[in-house]
Amino acid sequence: MVADSNTRKLNRNFCEQAVAYVKPVIKEDGPVIELEEGAQPVITNLNNGLLVAYLVDQGSHFQYVAGRHLSSAGLMQVELHQRAVLNLDAMLESNGFKLYEYGDCFQVILDGNFEASLILVDRLWETFLAKFAPNGFLAAIPSRDIMVFSDVQSVAGRASLRQAVIEGESRSHPITPNLYRRDAAARRWSRYADSFCAVAHRLKRGTPYFYPFFGTPASPRGLRPRLPGRRLRPRAASNCSTKLAFPSGRPVLSDIRRAASW
Repeated sequence: MVADSNTRKLNRNFCEQAVAYVKPVIKEDGPVIELEEGAQPVITNLNNGLLVAYLVDQGSHFQYVAGRHLSSAGLMQVELHQRAVLNLDAMLESNGFKLYEYGDCFQVILDGNFEASLILVDRLWETFLAKFAPNGFLAAIPSRDIMVFSDVQSVAGRASLRQAVIEGESRSHPITPNLYRRDAAARRWSRYADSFCAVAHRLKRGTPYFYPFFGTPASPRGLRPRLPGRRLRPRAASNCSTKLAFPSGRPVLSDIRRAASW
């Protein structure tokens, strides 16, 4: 009885440390690996081509929350999801993030693992980033470490998002070539009807240039940050020559943590 109680406490503590992690829906066109009962990761389907898994940082690696953890902890899946999103929110607030200009849209930099998952943090979009997209958000999450967004009514912004999809294709941990639009009232992201992004991964391209995620960029090319008070000149929708990067200049907003609007 004591052992069962301790196991329950351990698994509950484990589940309460989980962070929400966005993944793509994968078509089962290959061999299926069958796991033993209770070993399957807990997955929430967002019904928009995206899934949410739940990861716990074990120091050297991330571990998925599995069905056995959830049942032993006595938690419902909806409770796990809510807690994991709150943990992602807390990570964002404690670690801070950076916002860079990327072409005619913006790139959010967090930690290299959970950038795409930030679509789940409603408070981020409704408070801190709202002023950057007054007509609503359109976002691209081609891989787990890329979150790029623009105003939904910006033609040039959409062009930059398409470029981000093309560049993000060669990153590890790909997610989706689709753009997503946020419904503010429903607090929900849905696929944006954009045929370009649906077929972008089929186009023949050369290898794009990337900066390393950490460290100083080796070239002055790439992302140009918007400086405070600087007004950008409008550019044609086809002008998408910038690259996803860590620029050498200052970001639009740097190391955002515990801001007044947060």
